[in-house]
Amino acid sequence: MQIALTAALSLLAPPGAAPAAPKAAPAVSAARAPLDALLTLRGLLYALRLELHGRRTGALRDAPPLPLGRFAALAARPRMDLERGRGLAQVVAAAEAVASTPEARPAVKAAFRTLAVEAALKPGAPAPATPAAGVDAAEIDALAALIRTQALALADAAPGVAASAKQLAPEARRLVAAVPRSKPTDVAARTGLTLAPSHGVFGLAPMRDDAALAGLLLKDCDAELRALAPAVKAAWRKASAPPDLAALADRLPREDFAAPLADLLNPLTLPAPPVPLDPDAVCRVLWDASCARLTTCNGAIEKIVLSPTVCEEGADALIDACRARSPGFYAAGTVDHAGLRACVEAWAARPCDEVCGRAAPAPATCEPFAPGLAPSKVECGEVRDEVGEDGLGE
Repeated sequence: MQIALTAALSLLAPPGAAPAAPKAAPAVSAARAPLDALLTLRGLLYALRLELHGRRTGALRDAPPLPLGRFAALAARPRMDLERGRGLAQVVAAAEAVASTPEARPAVKAAFRTLAVEAALKPGAPAPATPAAGVDAAEIDALAALIRTQALALADAAPGVAASAKQLAPEARRLVAAVPRSKPTDVAARTGLTLAPSHGVFGLAPMRDDAALAGLLLKDCDAELRALAPAVKAAWRKASAPPDLAALADRLPREDFAAPLADLLNPLTLPAPPVPLDPDAVCRVLWDASCARLTTCNGAIEKIVLSPTVCEEGADALIDACRARSPGFYAAGTVDHAGLRACVEAWAARPCDEVCGRAAPAPATCEPFAPGLAPSKVECGEVRDEVGEDGLGE
């Protein structure tokens, strides 16, 4: 059966203006502080390793330590395929963390794809006996000194996690209670488009994820402190003694120090943060929106559900076409989350006779995300009309 999956792919579109940072209540900021201290330490250690290898260039040279820590956490364990699926999501997340402007995203993505597969940059890998040619020894000294300060700051902050989690609990529950309920099939809700990007609830999911990652981050920091210590001693140029990075590893908190936060946040039903305004992320949303509409359209009969594997047929080609048509990573700032939501909702409202078996263009509101994307027909296989408890065809 031929089903027209059109330019709907343009649905998923926008990186240009990053969403405003969620307005954090004092309890949220206090609970985040130890996790931010850990990510900052990871970023400083990654900056030092890149510096020693002569690889700290471009956007990564200017990146603050905390977002660089997020980049490093992703790069430490990349997915096998960085062009598709979860691997591509890692690339988008790395760009979201580090790129300060839409124009910088392509360079950050290229850097991630290169650096994430280099064994010499993995946590605990042997450090160069001598810094790479052209490396500024003063920069190594400065980074080493910052690492010492940050490691001690983390050690001081970690014991306060339990109290912070207790203080956060009522605020977290209040924020979650304020989120309207939505159907699992609502693409706008699944992609964080039903609330303002600045809504405070969006600060909770990243905190939960960081708390879950804390143990691995601590292992990486421990490995890096010990591996980089000899290189710092060899490169040190100041009259004073260099920081003993290996000894600092013994000052790190326990790997489960963030457990109180994880225990609080894991049971909560948290909305997905707004999809990054980035073609690689948005074009996936567009596919999901078009597929979601097709699942409810078959001769105007509602509640017809396609097998989840069916909607994957042709997805890569259509998403690639959408990405190719997305203008300049939305650098002009002409798209935003409100526009993406309008696009998704317009697709959901499309009459079935404009969707099924036709090469109908995407809704006009989707045009900014992939101008002129040609309609496409895709073989979608058999339609299933038996709906299981999970809402999927059986």
